[in-house]
Amino acid sequence: VLLEQTTTVLTSHLRRWDRRLRLAQSVLWAPRGAIVGLIIGLLVSTVARTRPWILPGQMALITVIATILTTAAVLAWVWFWPQSTERLARYFDRRFGLKERVSTALEVSAGVIPLPDRLIEYQLEDATRAVQKVNPITLLPVRVRTREMIVLLVLIGLAAYMLLAPN
Repeated sequence: VLLEQTTTVLTSHLRRWDRRLRLAQSVLWAPRGAIVGLIIGLLVSTVARTRPWILPGQMALITVIATILTTAAVLAWVWFWPQSTERLARYFDRRFGLKERVSTALEVSAGVIPLPDRLIEYQLEDATRAVQKVNPITLLPVRVRTREMIVLLVLIGLAAYMLLAPN
């Protein structure tokens, strides 16, 4: 019973940390996806200016669609890329300085590492105490990269110029 309870507690913490990590990665990668889409739109606009083959409205549509698709693809990758519980445990052990407590506790509870009953109980209690002390909000901050946001704004300005300026 202790093994199952500990595994449930550890797994729920890992999933909660994983959601926080994916949120932080979304804030990091979404502007990058938009930048790629805007660059695609600017390339199309540049080619359209040198060889008039599409109208400005079509250039705007291509730019918007490319930006939405690349941003959505990046966010889908961040949120839907599968992560195993073991991999998450190893990652968060390193990231939070847990000294392999979580991954070891999960391996012990799965029977991968055979230990005497007393050591199993100590290991699981230690891992549970360590997990409860972690504050993922401070250890997994959601940060916006200022330089990338400036690049994004510059690219939006360039795209607007390419669409509105006479050929």
